[in-house]
Amino acid sequence: MKKIWTISQILKNISSKNIFVANKLTTIGLLLVVAAISGCNSSSNAQSSASEKWTGEWELKDPGGSGQSMKIILTPEGKAYLIPPEAASSDKVAYDIPLEKVSETTSLPAGTKVVALADIAKNQANKARESEGKTYVGSMNRGNQAYYLENNKFATKLEELKLGIKSETENYVYKVVPQSNESKSVMNIAKAKGEGLNSYVGLVYLTKIKSGEYTTFAKLCETSQALSSTPQMPIVPTQSSEEMKCPSGFKPLS
Repeated sequence: MKKIWTISQILKNISSKNIFVANKLTTIGLLLVVAAISGCNSSSNAQSSASEKWTGEWELKDPGGSGQSMKIILTPEGKAYLIPPEAASSDKVAYDIPLEKVSETTSLPAGTKVVALADIAKNQANKARESEGKTYVGSMNRGNQAYYLENNKFATKLEELKLGIKSETENYVYKVVPQSNESKSVMNIAKAKGEGLNSYVGLVYLTKIKSGEYTTFAKLCETSQALSSTPQMPIVPTQSSEEMKCPSGFKPLS
């Protein structure tokens, strides 16, 4: 026999491993339930046929491709229940969705942007891939700062940093771009391979601090534009109080 839980108890009873997918499916499931109830109550004449159309058991698959799914039960009495991914095969738990009709409106507010669920899933997947590019370029920046301390110049090749980062992965191509004066600055690049992925550059440079000594600084920049060529290194500040600019078409992240 299934336990009936309120919506506030949903996320408390889902393991951390599946919390993201379950949260996403629960949100989408709520939207589907609202749509179903709206259809069932669109008019008194159509109520019977609409109820027959929407009443029953529905399966909602994760648009992100995780393979998980959520069951949705719509009863003839107008009740709506969600059965999350884990409960479908283990604990028999159904979540009671407390929905109340508050308006006869069936159209979206003016200016509302409609977003496809597939686009949401794609954007989330891209952000996960982009975290690789940001993390690796950040490591390359720090690696080049450490390399300078030991060699009094910046590395000219990725292999010299000894970070274990491959020059090419499924999502990015990585490289170190030496500048005309190896002891003044260097550029680290993560060039996106897939459409919709942002690219990243890291700028590591030597400049003077207040004490008169020189030290290295690093900057991380991002662009949504395709990198058809290597960006030009911005002018290196002569004082630490001056701001290091990102290359044209890039925005600063750090």
